[in-house]
Amino acid sequence: MADLEFSVSANGLMHTLRLRPTERVGTLRARLATAVGMPSNAPPLELVCNGLRCTDDAAHLATLPGRALTAWAPRYSRHISDAAGAQAAVRAAERSHYEAHKLKIEARAFCISALQQAGALASAARRQTPMVSRQLARVERRTWGRLALWIGLTMISRELGLAMPFLIAAAIYAIFNNLGSNNGGESAYTVFNGMRALPGQVRAEDIQRDMMRGVML
Repeated sequence: MADLEFSVSANGLMHTLRLRPTERVGTLRARLATAVGMPSNAPPLELVCNGLRCTDDAAHLATLPGRALTAWAPRYSRHISDAAGAQAAVRAAERSHYEAHKLKIEARAFCISALQQAGALASAARRQTPMVSRQLARVERRTWGRLALWIGLTMISRELGLAMPFLIAAAIYAIFNNLGSNNGGESAYTVFNGMRALPGQVRAEDIQRDMMRGVML
């Protein structure tokens, strides 16, 4: 019995296969998979002959309605689907573990972040320590004494329930204490300089004098 010649279109290419009429559709499918270079674990090719799908691998090739076939691989292969399913299972397990230990995981992450920030602050403080020490050394002892006195009075007034009145009185004192002359210099307010004008201050007398001088000229 003469061999049958089949023309199969697969992946945009034409393949010609010669098989005996007594061979099965499954043999044709396997031979075609080998011809197109499909891996052994790939799903079987889909075959169509004259618009009819060839699903029975045990059928003889002589029973096919034609010799021209079309073949293609399924869009999603089984091994890809299995891998996607395994990944989904892993993600689901991780999600369930996170939900079960959410508080512990978030607390651990917060502690790690806090430790990292504390380490960064400590490193910055170590780098700035020499400069801060030099600046603090320039502060006079009188200033430290005033600061200690102010803090002590604040604590005492707080214990007596007079913290707010003390702060208001301290603020008023600080304002009036800085209105007068500073280190023998002039104050920014004329009333605290014995009504003497500041250098460069424009007065009404100066404007009147300049105007009268221009008229006289």
